[in-house]
Amino acid sequence: MQRTLGIVKPLTNHHAKDILAIALAEGFRVTNLRKLTLQPASVREFYAEHWNKPWFEDLVDHMASGPVTIFVLEHEDAVAKWRKLIGSTDPSKADPDTIRWRFSREETGPRNVIHGSDSLESAEREIKFMFAGVNFGIIE
Repeated sequence: MQRTLGIVKPLTNHHAKDILAIALAEGFRVTNLRKLTLQPASVREFYAEHWNKPWFEDLVDHMASGPVTIFVLEHEDAVAKWRKLIGSTDPSKADPDTIRWRFSREETGPRNVIHGSDSLESAEREIKFMFAGVNFGIIE
């Protein structure tokens, strides 16, 4: 059983229940869940590998602009399965049955509406970052 991290970003946080329902319908287990507003310093640390990208400060501003819902998902091959379910990082290139395509169309324009770990190593680091010492139980 693998674990991966998901974050519903601020502009679409009101769709967090809908997005979690999709994950559950696809057989994921939600093992940790929290809603909070990230501070810019935390966002910078979490996304540190992107610090030299031209869009980095925009990402920091966006992720700190309001509440996010953060969760840990379990499933066989969780990272790849979640990445496929959320779709392309560019919502305009995402398949119509993906989360990014469905939820980017409304109020977000071209913004990426959800985060998904890109590897098992990233997933473990990100889960530890967001949930160090925290276990909220399982939602099935």
